[in-house]
Amino acid sequence: MTSTFNNMQKNKIELQQILYLETGVATEDQVYQILINVIQTAAITCQFRISMPTGKNGNPKGFASVWFSDVRIPRMLMGLNQDGSDRVEFRDDPTWSLPETQEDDLDTLLSGVTNWADMADIEDEYMSKMTAPKIMVDLQPLLTFPTFEHTHSQMELLKRRNYEPSTLGRVNCNFVTVNRHYEGLSTHCISGSVPTWMTSKALRKWFRSYVTVPDPTGKYPQIKMIDSKAGKVAFITFSPASRDGQIAAWMSRDFIFNDNSHGETHLRFRYAKSRKVK
Repeated sequence: MTSTFNNMQKNKIELQQILYLETGVATEDQVYQILINVIQTAAITCQFRISMPTGKNGNPKGFASVWFSDVRIPRMLMGLNQDGSDRVEFRDDPTWSLPETQEDDLDTLLSGVTNWADMADIEDEYMSKMTAPKIMVDLQPLLTFPTFEHTHSQMELLKRRNYEPSTLGRVNCNFVTVNRHYEGLSTHCISGSVPTWMTSKALRKWFRSYVTVPDPTGKYPQIKMIDSKAGKVAFITFSPASRDGQIAAWMSRDFIFNDNSHGETHLRFRYAKSRKVK
């Protein structure tokens, strides 16, 4: 059982540019304002996109995915340093005290000892007794989500969902975790049905944001349009040497594409079958 669990964990990767948010009854507008506040507090130029599904009645389902153009923002919100390292500090253990029995000084302990290895062992043992051990202390996060105020209708929605109503709401987050590989599918190519008016240029402009690996040639993302019996299908291919395809796949499962001429269009993309990737 343990071996199976470890193998499953090895097949997982964190997409640190995406945060999965537990949003409660917050609306997308409220989540948007929360993120604007966070980015202004960080004083870092950063774009973001929100994917936030709602139910048939228009009420929020209670979760959202947010992509950030600068990975430092989600790292700080997760309690890490900007470089992704743990925010910890090693301090003297406050419960430690000097030994109650009087120890001989180091010179006395070393007198008559001629072997260098024995001298090193004696010195190490002496210092361990006379020096406070270090303990790891978690530091406060560099960024946190501000609270938001529930409206009257949100308070009523909380009651209907059997939650204790509160005037203030809070967003919680975690990194998105996905599989490294999917049998029969390509993790660097996604596909989905698009309207007949959709152009390769428009899709490239949208998905270009998810390219993280420096690409001076502008090769990625590659866009391929195919006319099928079911309609127009678009294939978006990212560099196999990156996780860009996995990031794009997660954020494109259900999203609104805005076009100046045609307005908002609901699109859904999934991993493409490997045999279709040329």
